[in-house]
Amino acid sequence: MKHTTFGFIYIFMIIAIFLSGCLLCFHLSSSKISDSENITVACIGDSITFGSGVFKTRQKDAWPSLLEHRFGKNATVLNYGIRGATLQKEGNRPYKDYVDLDSVMNEKPDLFLVMLGTNDSKPINWNKDRYARQLEELIEKLNRGDWKHQIVLLAPPKAFPNPKTGAILASIDNTVIKNEIHPIVKSTAKKYHLLCIDLYEATKTHPEYYTDGVHPNKKGNRAIARFIYAKISEYNGW
Repeated sequence: MKHTTFGFIYIFMIIAIFLSGCLLCFHLSSSKISDSENITVACIGDSITFGSGVFKTRQKDAWPSLLEHRFGKNATVLNYGIRGATLQKEGNRPYKDYVDLDSVMNEKPDLFLVMLGTNDSKPINWNKDRYARQLEELIEKLNRGDWKHQIVLLAPPKAFPNPKTGAILASIDNTVIKNEIHPIVKSTAKKYHLLCIDLYEATKTHPEYYTDGVHPNKKGNRAIARFIYAKISEYNGW
């Protein structure tokens, strides 16, 4: 009987430790941030984040740079966008091969903005279950940070076809973006209690925001930065 009682106590302790760890991760990754504090923001993404549509002036015109301006003098926004990058490790240009996330986490960002999926939509890359699983893996890795931080998922913007050819640049599939990637991003954000910002909604009626149907121009980057800042401000009660 004593052995049985000890066994139950041991199991209870293991479960309690596990749950406390989960609650800690939830607390750290869902904490509200103050606009009166110094803020470091890490932007994890592809060429849309990098600023390919404003390549020559990306240091000031890409949406992460514009977002830094909106945050004000207390903010440092780090642009970790990689052109052509996929979330999926099996994709034709995996993000993990170009950015060391441990190094990103060493910066101890207060805010992670994550937007990967546009290149995953290509027929050569797309696998729904794998994408969903690896998005969760990315969140769980960022959740391991032992400091107060916030993770925000950005659902990718709309991709428009070339009006002359009817094709979208680089075989990107807007139907996959809209009908498969977006539901995954939104449901994953809900599962982990994260803010999800829907950039498809912000761009779906604005082909004039783009240089080539995929990469935002100056006007598009301004609109995206404005939309992201408004949603983050609302969420954090600024």
